[in-house]
Amino acid sequence: MAERAMRVYLDMCCLKWPYDQIGNIRISLEKQAIESVLQEIAEGRIEAVCSTMHDFENELNPNPERAAKVRLWLAGRIRHEHSPEPVTVRGEELAAQGLGEYDASHIAWAEYLGADVLLTTDDDFLKRAARLASMIKVRVQNPTDFVREVS
Repeated sequence: MAERAMRVYLDMCCLKWPYDQIGNIRISLEKQAIESVLQEIAEGRIEAVCSTMHDFENELNPNPERAAKVRLWLAGRIRHEHSPEPVTVRGEELAAQGLGEYDASHIAWAEYLGADVLLTTDDDFLKRAARLASMIKVRVQNPTDFVREVS
């Protein structure tokens, strides 16, 4: 029996990053790591799990060209039209613990969809998630660290 592919939930920072300008070494490294993860997804070695939160947040993107590229990547990857009650309740629980509303929702979705890891380049999100690690059921990690770990 084949082992299932690792499930990765990328937050919107990661999905927009490949279309951003490279401003410094850190951004360049993160962009390369994200592109590596996206390549692994394209080749079927990693499974991307996506949520309606991705669509919602992408529609707020002020850059229509970048939003269109992300929308195209998301197409067919979102399996739920609405947030199931457990996702909503869990998101509210996490937000009450100090996570931002969007970050809490992304974690709730990642947990619900069975992600092994949630990737983000957002330092504040990473710090808050680390503080709440004992109550979060998915690992939250920077893509550069993730690629270094799985390579």
